[in-house]
Amino acid sequence: MSARSAVRDGLAGALWWWRSFMGDNDYSRYLTSMARAHPGEPVMTEREFWRQKHGEQVTPRWC
Repeated sequence: MSARSAVRDGLAGALWWWRSFMGDNDYSRYLTSMARAHPGEPVMTEREFWRQKHGEQVTPRWC
């Protein structure tokens, strides 16, 4: 393994960890889980998923 590929793999791992920590991967994990456990059943849209996960308080707070 070259130094360049080691750095690339390290950065990819750090990015995966950060996205998982922030919840960015939650919807894709939900889709994977639904496909495995309930194939053929309808799934929530991403918007519906986040609304259910966080309640109706999904409004951005900029201030």
